[in-house]
Amino acid sequence: MDKKKIFELHNEHREWLNTLDFYKADIKFLAERVEEISSKNTDREVAAMCDHYRNLMDIQLNEAQKLKHAIDRHEKLVEKEIEHNPVAVDHRSIDDHTGEREDVETFEQLYSEQRKELIRFFSKWM
Repeated sequence: MDKKKIFELHNEHREWLNTLDFYKADIKFLAERVEEISSKNTDREVAAMCDHYRNLMDIQLNEAQKLKHAIDRHEKLVEKEIEHNPVAVDHRSIDDHTGEREDVETFEQLYSEQRKELIRFFSKWM
């Protein structure tokens, strides 16, 4: 397994958590736009698409929450390592969190694709 400096892992955790907070806020904003379209359009096709996007956003929020928990778990491991041996923390390395990194990258890629699709939907119905 790859190793990485403790401070790098900690900084990456903070960055990911901030990014996930941003995505959660963005999802809530987009959900409000879906509700706006839903309330102004009675067409069945539009209603079905609004339901589809609501479901996608619920899934994205759940995935963001799962990622947050995984990152928090890894951060606790980092903290335990620091507590166990606080000497030279900025020079020591521990196991990298490649799984979490891949999960965050996958989430970001999927979110970006789904957001683009949703924006196209907005441009058609708003």
